[in-house]
Amino acid sequence: EELLYVLWEHCYSGWFGTFLMNTERDRVQADLRCKSLSIWSVVDHNRSQYLNPEFKADGQGPIYPVACSRQAQLWPKLWFSWYNKVHEAGWAQRVARSSC
Repeated sequence: EELLYVLWEHCYSGWFGTFLMNTERDRVQADLRCKSLSIWSVVDHNRSQYLNPEFKADGQGPIYPVACSRQAQLWPKLWFSWYNKVHEAGWAQRVARSSC
């Protein structure tokens, strides 16, 4: 879960060249490999932080996502991190008050 959260968090942060530009070709042309850091370097350096100690390789193959909306679940870590940031900043309340 931690790895997915870090990827989500930095997808739009602009901190890593991994997520800049539209294509790998654009990243190569902009020489981002030399000008920015890859998120995968950071993940690899902190590998133990992202390993799941409960994982057991049982040879059953990949886990496929369920696309049924009835089985959709809230991802608490993602939702509450965003929710708390919005309410701490107070901008949602200011916008709501100013639009009335």
